[in-house]
Amino acid sequence: MRTAIIPAPSLSTPARGVTVAQTILERLRILAEERPDTRAFVHLQDGQVAGALSYGALRSRAGSIGAGLQSIGVRHGERVVLLFPSSLDFIASFLACQWIGAIPVPAYPPQRDALTARRIITHCEASWVLASTAVHHRIVSKFGGLSLSPDRLVAVDTEFGADVGEWVATPHEIALLQYTSGSTSAPKGVVLTHANLLANVAAITSHMGATSGETAVSWLPMYHDMGLIGMVLGSLYSGVTLYFMAPTEFVRNPARWLQAIVDTKARYSGGPNFAYQHCVDRIGPAVTADLDLSGWHVATNGAEPVRSGVLEAFCEKFAECGFSRKAFLPCYGLAESALMVTGVSVQDQAAVRYVDKTDLKHGRVVFRTRSAAGIQPFVSCGSVISGHDLVIADPATGERLPQNRCGEIWVSGPSVTPGYWAANAADAPDQPQPFAMLNNHDGEPKRYLRTGDLGFVSDGQLFVTGRIKDLIIVRGLNYHPQDLEEAAWRSHPAIEPSGVIAFQAEPSNPLDIILIAEIRREMLSKIDSADIVAAMRSALSSEFQLAGIAVGLVRPRALPRTSSGKVQRSRARDMHADGEFDCLTFDDRLALPGTTTELLAADADAAIHPRSETEAWLLELVARNLKIDRDLVRCDTPIIDMGIDSLSQLQLTHEISAKFGVEIEVEHYFDGVSIRGVGQLIENA
Repeated sequence: MRTAIIPAPSLSTPARGVTVAQTILERLRILAEERPDTRAFVHLQDGQVAGALSYGALRSRAGSIGAGLQSIGVRHGERVVLLFPSSLDFIASFLACQWIGAIPVPAYPPQRDALTARRIITHCEASWVLASTAVHHRIVSKFGGLSLSPDRLVAVDTEFGADVGEWVATPHEIALLQYTSGSTSAPKGVVLTHANLLANVAAITSHMGATSGETAVSWLPMYHDMGLIGMVLGSLYSGVTLYFMAPTEFVRNPARWLQAIVDTKARYSGGPNFAYQHCVDRIGPAVTADLDLSGWHVATNGAEPVRSGVLEAFCEKFAECGFSRKAFLPCYGLAESALMVTGVSVQDQAAVRYVDKTDLKHGRVVFRTRSAAGIQPFVSCGSVISGHDLVIADPATGERLPQNRCGEIWVSGPSVTPGYWAANAADAPDQPQPFAMLNNHDGEPKRYLRTGDLGFVSDGQLFVTGRIKDLIIVRGLNYHPQDLEEAAWRSHPAIEPSGVIAFQAEPSNPLDIILIAEIRREMLSKIDSADIVAAMRSALSSEFQLAGIAVGLVRPRALPRTSSGKVQRSRARDMHADGEFDCLTFDDRLALPGTTTELLAADADAAIHPRSETEAWLLELVARNLKIDRDLVRCDTPIIDMGIDSLSQLQLTHEISAKFGVEIEVEHYFDGVSIRGVGQLIENA
């Protein structure tokens, strides 16, 4: 019987055009000497070049910022939290920290609140916070109560210091603290050494066949591992020029992403599964008629479950643009192994396996045909990257499982973290670490990273099925929440796509499962909650034979998500237990699928009405831009709580400026400004 292990191949030779280096900074030095005037990174804004740095200029800029940091007292080994949007300044500041031996800690720039950033600053015992000028003036007030003094919140500007000698790092020094997204638990600080980073970007470069002098395009946020390690550091290591744009540009107009791939003749680009669905949903025939995607050879798809239906829909829509299904490169990875663990080979079509749902509940993998009843499709995430190996193990016993058996994914190799950051030295011995020992076939023990992910191996290919922590067990059978969530949100058009969280009810609850679903904002005024609840229950009954389901309906953006957009199931479970969800309706009656309940109608008489012509105009503007009934808009409610997205922010700001000649900063929305507050700003101006 074949065991479910993907063997560790020997490390391949460096990719074409890549000179061997021991750190990312050493690789930058080599490129700056060999090709000082070649563009390394190019910032795109509204489809135009807004800024660029050559390899020579990037090295000079990183050295300049490093000198500035050193001059104000930043020392070797200190943690420096980086609060930047995706920008050239972020890239240079990240490298500047490594330049002087400080430890960069990327974090999501705080908008409405700074809870996540405050937690990271406290946990890693940061000595400094480095931010872009645009962010800096907004964050000082958000970090009151921390041990950091105001002079340690530093803004980067264009005249930041002079050149300084480069710290010569050893491979096993800490190069980066990468905080996990916290999609299933509180975020953890993953320690990554220079050796970890180099091993991963070298393996990615080799796996994708990246060649120095080619181009790539990214909209992925740089504080996230897929954007930072996969795109920024991967491009720098391989010598590929990276064109990047802000994530908000992609969200409001996904065609900009595809057009940038065409304009720059990019060979490499990618994103999570939702990005491809977003393109399918938002890009019309007027755009596809002028796109030529035949040069896009590597379209990575990772960071969240890869759905076969999304791959098929994207291929069908953009086949006329020359996009090839073989360009798709589904992959699997996690922060604890720097980034990538497995990936489909370039220009190989990703395999799809149809698995019997009933057998999978018992951990068995039985393949069926696509047309068979009761099947679940899984997309291959490919083979393990060079120099690493992967084992499927029983999460309870640690026993190595055979091929085509579902278990926990264990990973070993040079990319794997030495461990999580301990908040302080005294806590270090008690800091839980995600490792286990397993004997190889020769009997020698070997350390593996326990990923907490579930999957199986078939013919050397990894198929990911879910997460252990999120696993829902009903009467001894296993259910993966993402499968229940997808069935639920597809059951009714009023539910926000990917806007459902499923988690197990408490043992004392006679029900089995809790579903919390976001209602699309344009549907808030006309929803039939009884119909939605019945549809969700019916979907889970017919697809999974599940009853005993409580359903809560909430407004847009009410579900907890990580900075990268993943739903936080454990956080949602805690919010539900603490009564933190402001549900439009919550039906927890013991009812068969199809039982209905009435929506708690919005009390129109309780609405706070406008007090002036300005407020009345603003109310109509907000209702029109957010596509909600004006009776649901309240003048004293923060506009952001009504579901405002980045595009709506820009539209509101533009129309207010056009009518009143007053510039309302977008940041006001994140600070909780209401219609009444905007009215006062206008009147004061």
